[in-house]
Amino acid sequence: MRLFRWCFAVMGFCFPLILEAQVHREEYMDWGDFVAACIDESHAEEGTSDGEATLEQLEEWHANPMNINRVGREDLLRLPFLKPEQADSILSYRNRYRSFRTLGELMYVRGLDYEERRRLSLFLYVGDTLQTSIPMRRKWLGGKHEVVMRLDVPLYERAGNKSHTTAELLENPNRVYLGNGLANTMRYRYRWQNDVAYGLTLQKDAGEPFGTYNTYPYDYVSAYVHYRSRSRHWETWVGDYRVRMGQGLLLGDVWVTSHAAMLEQLPRSETRVRSHTGTNETDYFRGAAVRWNKGCWQLTTFASYRRLDARAEGDTVRSFIDNGLHRTFSECENRRAVGSLVSGAHVSFEKPQWHVGVGAVYSHFSKTICPTPRSYNIYYMRGTDAAGFSFDYAWRNRRWNVQGEAALDGDAYFASVHSVDFEAHEHVKLVARLRSLSERFVSLWGDVLQDNGRVQNEHGLMLGTKVNPWSGVEVLAYVDGYWHPSPTYRADKASQGWASGANVRYALSRKWSMRLRYKLKSEQQNVTGYDNLMEFAGTHRWGLHAYYEGTAITATMGADACMATWQTRPNSLGWMLSARVGWQVSEGLRLQGFAAYFHTDDYASRLYAYEPRLRYDAGFPAFAYHGVRSVLAAEWQVCRRFSLGCRYSLWCYFNRAQIASGTQLIDAPTQNDLMLQAHFVF
Repeated sequence: MRLFRWCFAVMGFCFPLILEAQVHREEYMDWGDFVAACIDESHAEEGTSDGEATLEQLEEWHANPMNINRVGREDLLRLPFLKPEQADSILSYRNRYRSFRTLGELMYVRGLDYEERRRLSLFLYVGDTLQTSIPMRRKWLGGKHEVVMRLDVPLYERAGNKSHTTAELLENPNRVYLGNGLANTMRYRYRWQNDVAYGLTLQKDAGEPFGTYNTYPYDYVSAYVHYRSRSRHWETWVGDYRVRMGQGLLLGDVWVTSHAAMLEQLPRSETRVRSHTGTNETDYFRGAAVRWNKGCWQLTTFASYRRLDARAEGDTVRSFIDNGLHRTFSECENRRAVGSLVSGAHVSFEKPQWHVGVGAVYSHFSKTICPTPRSYNIYYMRGTDAAGFSFDYAWRNRRWNVQGEAALDGDAYFASVHSVDFEAHEHVKLVARLRSLSERFVSLWGDVLQDNGRVQNEHGLMLGTKVNPWSGVEVLAYVDGYWHPSPTYRADKASQGWASGANVRYALSRKWSMRLRYKLKSEQQNVTGYDNLMEFAGTHRWGLHAYYEGTAITATMGADACMATWQTRPNSLGWMLSARVGWQVSEGLRLQGFAAYFHTDDYASRLYAYEPRLRYDAGFPAFAYHGVRSVLAAEWQVCRRFSLGCRYSLWCYFNRAQIASGTQLIDAPTQNDLMLQAHFVF
């Protein structure tokens, strides 16, 4: 009850401060359809945190659109689906005609197709062209202030929240959660155009304590400040931030997170820093970063120190923990167990059609990293220090886009990744991507879309194509083969695998469209109970979806199927029927609903679908076993500066008497959740 009273007190304090007006928006695409496409292209089935962080960042940019009449090239290139030549075309059109009067003029910009124009409408608006000298005080205080408060209320009780006897707790003190079942997130954001931004995020997960056990008072506290000079020659970040360098061999903050997305836009070879604004508690740095550019030269440098969650035995770290949960005594003991100091720099020489750059990263830990020896981790980092040096390049013209990176770690082990994008025809694009990662290469913060969990022990080649055979039809297809020369987590010796997929989109009209999707992933794994014997385990996924986008109503209907295969045991099958509807009841009220019936043999044949969610809420639910899922969400714009949101969701299983296990156990076949949200702008 104290948490409820505290939240409402803050809401009552902020409400009278609301002062800011909103800009006029022209949106040609439903945000839910855009997010559903991103989830599909970010491999939700892998359950990676990068997809969630990407969606949180994109939603923040959607809530704070850029003025197309004043935006710069670098700001446009923040959007992961926009190519450099497309950004140049937008700026060239603006310079020629002095300004955009409506976003509909994007259809006259060379190189932008219908789908890309629809996506851009979510992040751009048409504003004035006048630029005057702005006092520093107004930049730091006179912009847009935003507060979002969310409370998640479980309408059930998990095993960790139940009462236990003293004897039971003495026997196992970790069977009970230290906090109640409520989850609470508070976000404060400030932005002045793209030059000044700062914010604060507070989060308490379900089961975590509030104001006790060193939570101060929330378990997760994140803050950031970003400033860019008026000349745009330098900018700085203080607090929490994320960094990408080159192609990601040493530092990988992934935007393009799947093979299909890579056919749309190759990961750009660039060094970029952005504020960490989400609730992911692991994948970020804490400290300061500075970017300076003058003419063709650009320098980025950063330094970070933060304490990481880890399982430690004295002065030795056995493994890192990345779930961000601190609900029990043992989880709290692992909290901030080891200090991590990371610093790095990157310098590049950039021209419109090419660039070259070099970078270096150094990491130091306060305890010795020494994982418990296993066949798959013999080449993992051991010790207290790690370092790396890289060289990256890019070259492009009207048809070709070639880019890549090569890196050496502190022990001179090598890794490289190279990509080629060729526009063979106006409607035909070919893509190839080669990666070669030594099994001994050590990169603690890298990510290059490898199959292996780490940037090491993998050699692979991806080939793909994007074709527009006729108006309204788009076909994406790819195949990716890879080889692991040393053991991996599920294979005790050298193994191989491959992934392939095809995606066909057909626009029947401006309101109706369809998409047919197929994905296959097959790789060698151990056969349970047999030493040195492996089999191919594969997963086939099919999906057929129809989309309707009207003036007041948007709808998606889908049929999905999955088959998990092995060579030594029976296949596992699953299928699902789903529907999602959005209804703009009035100018200030929007309702969204979702319903699904799913039937799978086990978790191996699980399925995925996008559900309606409230502002800044990201997640990728899995549908497994036999049951139904329903969601109802409502957002009410009380006034121009204050809105309320509510979301109710229900899981109901037909073949299970309980949900989850251990402290997460729900002793019932149903799970009901309620989410409440308040949004202020002042």
